[in-house]
Amino acid sequence: MQILEPKIPALASTKGRVAGIVLKLVLGYVLIGETGGIESRNWPVLLLPVVTAATLLGLAGTLVFIVLAAGAYLSFLAWLANSQAWQNYLAEPLVRVVFVAMGGILAYALAEDLRIQTRRYRQTAEQLAEANAQLRQAEEAVRRSERLAALGQLSAAWRTSCATPWEPSRLRPRYWRAR
Repeated sequence: MQILEPKIPALASTKGRVAGIVLKLVLGYVLIGETGGIESRNWPVLLLPVVTAATLLGLAGTLVFIVLAAGAYLSFLAWLANSQAWQNYLAEPLVRVVFVAMGGILAYALAEDLRIQTRRYRQTAEQLAEANAQLRQAEEAVRRSERLAALGQLSAAWRTSCATPWEPSRLRPRYWRAR
């Protein structure tokens, strides 16, 4: 399910994500039920929908799926025949439920930190893109001013050469032979 989920377009919406998490919860419930119920060693499967909710749905969704997963797991206590069995089995399932809840809250905290860091990185990337654009504009302005400076030097040299008459002695062949 974890591998197929990103490839199914219907699961990209919030309703689709919730449906996918509910499906994981139902499959986990069936697996635990088929492998021994309250005594099953597969109870950590309930972490999958809780952690998925923590990463996709925020705090409220995480809490809802923690309660649903806890209720689903504790519902296996109803299959026990007498009340004496409840007393024998109650401590371990409660510890497991608390573990699932702690895993969900921890996953939510880590996912929220990741979201905050991602926002910061996006802001930094936008600022860098803006600074790069300004740098390109400044470089273009420098190139333009260099071209204008070169043109000014050329026009000044042209003006100087046009303003000063050539010495007639430099035009004579004798002048060049002597040098």
